Amino acid sequence: MKSSPLIFVKLGGAAITNKSRARTALPKNIENLVQQIAKAYSEIPDMHLVLGHGSGSFGHFSGQTYDTRNGVSSPKDWLGFAEVWDDARQLNELVIHAFLDAGLPVMAFPPSTWVITQHRKPISFFEEPIRNALQHNLIPVVNGDVIFDRAIGGTILSTEEIFSLLADELHPDQIILASREPGVWQDFPTNTQLAESLTPRQYAETSASVQGSVGMDVTGGMAKKVAIMMDVLQRQPKTRITITSGLDDHSVYDALIGGPSGTLLHSE
Repeated sequence: MKSSPLIFVKLGGAAITNKSRARTALPKNIENLVQQIAKAYSEIPDMHLVLGHGSGSFGHFSGQTYDTRNGVSSPKDWLGFAEVWDDARQLNELVIHAFLDAGLPVMAFPPSTWVITQHRKPISFFEEPIRNALQHNLIPVVNGDVIFDRAIGGTILSTEEIFSLLADELHPDQIILASREPGVWQDFPTNTQLAESLTPRQYAETSASVQGSVGMDVTGGMAKKVAIMMDVLQRQPKTRITITSGLDDHSVYDALIGGPSGTLLHSE
């Protein structure tokens, strides 16, 4: 499998939903991203993909209502846990069907069924079915999801956290995060200077300016996403990580075929 490129691609929740309105998908944006990925997939036939997507205005609204990420204990909490799961599932079905309609062989692997955490840290997981899907040229799709937690009952993990876990097991060549932003801004919130690249050392020096999130986000904004990816780089220094636009008609395609796109995170 590793003789062919393995790429993780995340469709950001803020790119595929209106995060200011509960349970509001953006079908045109989803279709645009699907078409870019489908085009690259057809041009690089030996490419292996793991796709992911955020929960956007689906899981984040209910997740905040019940404070699910910080623990689940009461009957009301567990009702909320189920509602957050269902919200994530509804968006996942929209994404899955869009890719299937484009002719891509996707399969959903919701993390709630194969990951267990303790204090929000993954301690038990079973990724073998994902490996099997890749071996048969299928495209696994993961998403931000509720997770059973041995210490606090339940929580929520973001897609970046799931990618971080899978990166240690599958060793991707590249991770692409498609966001509402075209990359990492050097001067947030003025947003006039985009960083072409960022190393862990540079990030440590400038992380105070890497922040912000459009709409509701119970799992952290841009700063948290970059921090997770920098942690991945520390463990997987050969992985190239791109944060780029999920709103235009070319940035994800450009990143998939190896062209310049957004901000490149890389080891020293």
